[in-house]
Amino acid sequence: MNFSLCDQCKASYSSLTFDETCCYTSNVAPFGSLVWLDEHPLPWNELICDDCQQTVRRLVHLRTAVWRGETIENEFQSFWAQAKTHIPSWPGFRRLSLNTEQEAALEECAQEVDDMIANMRKTIPSFGVINQLGDMSFTARPAKPWWQFWR
Repeated sequence: MNFSLCDQCKASYSSLTFDETCCYTSNVAPFGSLVWLDEHPLPWNELICDDCQQTVRRLVHLRTAVWRGETIENEFQSFWAQAKTHIPSWPGFRRLSLNTEQEAALEECAQEVDDMIANMRKTIPSFGVINQLGDMSFTARPAKPWWQFWR
């Protein structure tokens, strides 16, 4: 797995600057993690192309794993190293540990994601979640075939 951003998105991320006074927020979607306002071009979903959004979600997922002290597999260590080469000034690389308050906020965010998914499982027939290194997608099928809705 390679870290890759198109030229425009790479330029957007390279232009970000670290602000130690910046506040963080719990971001259930699309990241399922904490983010600081200086870490992403805003509005993110409009300024970052779809292909690059997937790459950035994986980067944020890996940083979250670092915060939790999880072991990063070799192929993902390579992705992390490539990210540091491509966007070395990304403010997120300066926030590789959390204080006690931030750790609690991260756990609250994870619980919120779990609660959201549990609620969807209860209310949507055949609901499924696919989570591949922070790139979460959902599947759902109606309780009956589409053609039966018009009978």
